[in-house]
Amino acid sequence: MQIRARQSHTGEKKVSFKKCRLKDFGQEGWNQNETYANSSGWMGGGHDQGQWCNQVANSFIASRQVGPLSTWTKVTSGEENHKDTWGHVTYKYSCTVKVSWDPLYFEREDARCGTVEQ
Repeated sequence: MQIRARQSHTGEKKVSFKKCRLKDFGQEGWNQNETYANSSGWMGGGHDQGQWCNQVANSFIASRQVGPLSTWTKVTSGEENHKDTWGHVTYKYSCTVKVSWDPLYFEREDARCGTVEQ
């Protein structure tokens, strides 16, 4: 923990502010990141890779109880299709997402972090 002294020209004690991370300081990144992949299995038409990736990300977020302060990005996605002898086409989607949560806020010296008299 670093502290900075503020000097007084009136002979008072020096006051140092501790460093801490507060939401007000802005976000510099995330404390938690995880990559997760899943496949849909064969399904009928009317779906697409984007829908499947949304489902994969939302499933991960719900199962890990990540909460609303999170974000996700698509890493990869894919689609396979199969036509049976009657001409019916089924699809299988795959998606890998990177989910980030637990915001990491910038660190700085501030009176709200606490003070130390010297």
